[in-house]
Amino acid sequence: MESTAGKKLLFVINPRSGVLKKHDVPQLIKTNLNSSQFSYTIQYTEFAGHAKSIAATAILEGYSAVIAVGGDGSINEIASQLVGTEVALGILPMGSGNGLARHLNIPLAITKAIQLLNNYQIQAIDVARVNENYFFGLCGIGFDGFIANQFQLEKKRGIFTYLKLSAYHYFHYKSTDYQLTVDGKTTTEKAFIIAIANSNQFGSDFKIAPMADLKDALLHCCVVKPFSFPTGMLLVLKGFLGKIRDGKSVQITNCKNVSIKSKGTQYYHLDGEPYLVDGAIHIQIVPLALKVIC
Repeated sequence: MESTAGKKLLFVINPRSGVLKKHDVPQLIKTNLNSSQFSYTIQYTEFAGHAKSIAATAILEGYSAVIAVGGDGSINEIASQLVGTEVALGILPMGSGNGLARHLNIPLAITKAIQLLNNYQIQAIDVARVNENYFFGLCGIGFDGFIANQFQLEKKRGIFTYLKLSAYHYFHYKSTDYQLTVDGKTTTEKAFIIAIANSNQFGSDFKIAPMADLKDALLHCCVVKPFSFPTGMLLVLKGFLGKIRDGKSVQITNCKNVSIKSKGTQYYHLDGEPYLVDGAIHIQIVPLALKVIC
């Protein structure tokens, strides 16, 4: 364990993420963080993208770690600034899905997650670069990207809202033809979803790439073919059971580089945050580029 004496932590709280209220987080930090080892500051985000500028400033101000208090989107904003630096990422998971925290076995109970910070165990993990952005858990293209765009408009967060939107829009969404280049090999695929996984799951323990490892310097390209509604229900069940495997409905390829093209605008998301792009999406693995407390 690295010495924690004199470590300076910055907690960045996103008051809008997830379904949990965060008014008691400052008191929980005060009660459970080892004050003899750490000094800390708390800052709240005020608008989308604010966490990025907060994290960038924290690097310049000499903080040892920036702790994301929120969901995968908040983590993405902060971690994107910490890639390639000596400043570590900490996580207090309070989002809708908490995919990265679940993969890293960070407790979902906030008191226990704060106590885990006291151990200050650091490990380096892989990250993925997408055009000019990063993701740390998963990039979803196609239907998944479309739902992420719809999800951001909802007042209610959580897995049930996500599943409700998915069930409703399934009957209206048309699968797309993609030109997919994986480690230099190009194919044309009609896909409902293309998920590029660094960690093993979307969130809420739905594992699209059960064998994914954050330290293997590999991405997992998961192509989900068009399917019937009953087959979709079976895939959902398999996802929650961690039993999705390479097969007829889902094709999983381990790789280091992926390029994806389609006609028109592509919907996609990075760790749940929605994007639109006209043109190609280029994704590559960046091994062990982020330090995480876990």
